Amino acid sequence: MEAVYTTVLSVFVIIHGACAMSCPDFVTEVPHSYTAVHNHVCYLFVNNEVFWPTARDKCFELGGEMLSIEDQATMDFIKDQLNSKELRWDRKGVWLGARYRNSNWEWTNGRRVSYTNWASGEPSKLFGFLSVEDCAQMRKEDNWQWHDFPCGSLKFHYNYVCEFPLNKPGDSAGRVAPSASGQEDNGNVYLK
Repeated sequence: MEAVYTTVLSVFVIIHGACAMSCPDFVTEVPHSYTAVHNHVCYLFVNNEVFWPTARDKCFELGGEMLSIEDQATMDFIKDQLNSKELRWDRKGVWLGARYRNSNWEWTNGRRVSYTNWASGEPSKLFGFLSVEDCAQMRKEDNWQWHDFPCGSLKFHYNYVCEFPLNKPGDSAGRVAPSASGQEDNGNVYLK
């Protein structure tokens, strides 16, 4: 009987520990925002239209990265969140953390963009070879397909999404590293 009790208690502790992992407290307290968890990552959807460099800086200040979409499952999750009733955004676009640098598209975390969801004709190039639009954004009217826009243009300001690794049980409210590998997904969605 004691062995059964110990096994049940161990399973409870393991399950409880996995479920207790969540977005860092300081992320869930950001005003005008919504958080959701997918694949070991906490996503912070910020309902504030800003220029791309400002969005990047805000994510960095919080200890996170701008949104990087590196597979179809993540793209589907982000689209579901952007279309959700809980989010209630009526914006036309959302910045991605992708930027065109040194003839390549890269995420703000330094990784090269490999998965893409560009709209037809995107990324655009002047005369077929010159790119003056160096930041990526998703457009609602194109079912959240990607478009390139000038990073520094005063005309373009959109909402943005930051990403963070999940807290492990017992973590302090300090800043987190930009990698969530090895952590469990609790599947919770938080509204703020």
